[in-house]
Amino acid sequence: MSMDEVFEARFWQLHQHYVDSGYLSADFYGRLSDMKSNMRQALTDYPDSLGTVEAKKDLYFRLPITWPIGFYGLPRPSRGCPGDITNRYTFFPGSRYHDTEDIRNKNKQSPNNNFPSGSVGRNIRQYFCMKTLQKFTLYDRNWPEGKYCVYKAKSRGCPTGMNAGWIRWDDEDRRNDNSYEGSVPDGTYNKDTVIRYCCQEKGFAENPIYLPTDSPFYLFPLTKQCQKVEGMTDTLQWIYFDTQNFNTKNGQGWPHPFRRSYYTDHIVYQCYYTPK
Repeated sequence: MSMDEVFEARFWQLHQHYVDSGYLSADFYGRLSDMKSNMRQALTDYPDSLGTVEAKKDLYFRLPITWPIGFYGLPRPSRGCPGDITNRYTFFPGSRYHDTEDIRNKNKQSPNNNFPSGSVGRNIRQYFCMKTLQKFTLYDRNWPEGKYCVYKAKSRGCPTGMNAGWIRWDDEDRRNDNSYEGSVPDGTYNKDTVIRYCCQEKGFAENPIYLPTDSPFYLFPLTKQCQKVEGMTDTLQWIYFDTQNFNTKNGQGWPHPFRRSYYTDHIVYQCYYTPK
């Protein structure tokens, strides 16, 4: 990116926040075009100041984009947990088997989804990818601002800037066969299920964030709009959980992933990301 591109309006979408905070003058946004033009002229005149007619080539400083710092988890897609730039695995798999309502079961999933095979049938299995190392490379950074959620790791706080919430599933009471295996999120796993989440509430879903783009992955949307990720195409998908019909104890504590209620049941949404 050339230095004059810094003054393009697309990089200053939060300008009003900076004005209100006293970091920028009120007329800053209106002067972006002039500042860009002045910078371009300065770059053009730069060779003359060095006594040469040949412009110096821009030096590019590249940093790899890695998974952010912290302990957390992502929903597992059908292609498996994402790897990282060293081709070692950052995430470890696990799952939760929900013994859902036996009578007139209504479990279902969005069409053309990317959930692992066997996720939704008469019962439901949620698949996880849990990050068990806080910092995997020297290039890791904190989660950026936006509107999205991830799983909360067991016995750990949320990553910097994120807040904890939860969803409770009242699974089948009669002959309950719930189980779990592998690495699972923070929560309660008995005849019912509580899963805890970490959610980013600051920022805007339409402002793209930077995450690894080498393989598909899921995030949870905080609202009905998927968080935009630079270089990725997003698709909103969902799972309908037919929970216990009678004396249902479903619940949720904000912040949590976007969900809807249908009678006594949960519909939980996920956003699937694929490279453009």
